[in-house]
Amino acid sequence: MQNIFKIPGFRPGKAPRSLIERAYGEEVFYDDAIDYVLNETYPKVIEESKLEVVSRPEVDIVQVGKDKNFIYRAEVYVKPEFELGQYKGIEIKKIEYPVAEEEVEHELEHLREENARFVSVERPVQQGDIVTIDFEGFVDGEPDKRWCQHRIMSLQ
Repeated sequence: MQNIFKIPGFRPGKAPRSLIERAYGEEVFYDDAIDYVLNETYPKVIEESKLEVVSRPEVDIVQVGKDKNFIYRAEVYVKPEFELGQYKGIEIKKIEYPVAEEEVEHELEHLREENARFVSVERPVQQGDIVTIDFEGFVDGEPDKRWCQHRIMSLQ
C-alpha cells in the first residue's frame, strides 16, 4: 500500500510510515486492513453460525483506529425457517370459467396485432395496410398550417 504514496525526497514505496500518516492521515492504511479482516472473519462467522445467507452483507464499521479493536456489524438476509403445516386432505373448490372459442380467438388476434412488426414495402396500398400520409393544405395559394398533417392510418 505504501508504494502508491508520493512523499518528496523518497522513492516510491520507501517513505516511512510516520511521514505517510502525517501527509495523508492514518486512515489511508485502514481500507486494506478492513478488507483483509472482513475477508478473513466474515466467512468464518457465517460458517460457525450455520446461517443460510441469501444476500450480500451490508457492512457498518463500528470502530477502527490506532490502538483500538476493529469492530464491524454485518447485516444479511437469511433463508427463513418455517414449519410446513398440515396440507394433506385439504379440499379446494375448483372454479371453472367458461370461455367461448370466439373470445379466445379475439384475444389471440389482439395479441398478434399488439406484437406485430411493421415492415416498409414498395407496392400499391392494399386492404389492411397501415399507411403514412404527409400532406400540406393551401388556402388562396398560401400554405395553411391547419392543413399540415402527418397521419398514420389503417385501411380497413
